[in-house]
Amino acid sequence: MPRCVANGCENTTDIKKKPAAQVELEKIMRITFHSFPSDPIRRAEWIRILQLENKIIGRSSRLCCLHFKEEYIDRSSLVYVRLKENAVPHVFENMYDDIKIGITDLKCDKETNTSLSLLPKKLNTRDKETRISPERICNMNSSNMEMIGKATSAEIKHLRQRIQTLKRQIWRKEKKIETMRIIVEKFKIETVIRG
Repeated sequence: MPRCVANGCENTTDIKKKPAAQVELEKIMRITFHSFPSDPIRRAEWIRILQLENKIIGRSSRLCCLHFKEEYIDRSSLVYVRLKENAVPHVFENMYDDIKIGITDLKCDKETNTSLSLLPKKLNTRDKETRISPERICNMNSSNMEMIGKATSAEIKHLRQRIQTLKRQIWRKEKKIETMRIIVEKFKIETVIRG
């Protein structure tokens, strides 16, 4: 089952293992999973951007669509959601770049008897995690729905034209078959008369 390999992302297609956040988000939009590029240069760029150097990225490794800006996603097809040629993943950083906790905020745990001198004076973390872009959620508005509606009506129009073309082809073939049947009958009659 495809599962997103981005650090901190738990999105998957496995119904039993979907996190609650994914289930809630899928009520609004469909989460799709995409392969890494086969081009080694672009593949290396994706791995570098997502900081996946320590992971083994194979042919079955996937990224969910939440790691791409909307501009890189092609939703023109009703069935398949694809990435555009120039698609590049994006790491959505935490809103708080540095979290600083002073020693005074830390309490000594009586059970573990941890000494304050063993604790760092300042805890400085830069947390990079994958998040849903606010622009992705905001963009799922009526204009996107209109775009989907236009794509749907265009596809319906195309399919109706295809049906008409196929009907004409069938009619021509039936006409040829009937003409051949008449020719065969005439040939049989002429053969019987001569014979």
